[in-house]
Amino acid sequence: MARLAAIQASIESIATATSQIAAGNQDLSQRTEEQAASLQEMAGSMERLLRRSNDFLRSVHDRDGLNFTAFRPFGMNLRLAVHGRLD
Repeated sequence: MARLAAIQASIESIATATSQIAAGNQDLSQRTEEQAASLQEMAGSMERLLRRSNDFLRSVHDRDGLNFTAFRPFGMNLRLAVHGRLD
């Protein structure tokens, strides 16, 4: 009888641990999906920023023929955009 009680306690312990692991996995999955959505949104924002920067550089370059080799917002050298690497 004691052996049967020990087995029952072990089964209950395993069931509790399994339930906790499943809840943790669900929480992790949800947070991962939220982070992925946030990263996609940030990537879209960065693409729009780069597109606007390129449009600005193109319009100024076309209008004034200026060379923007020193234009370095956010530490990015956009000289490449002016010298033939525009999208």
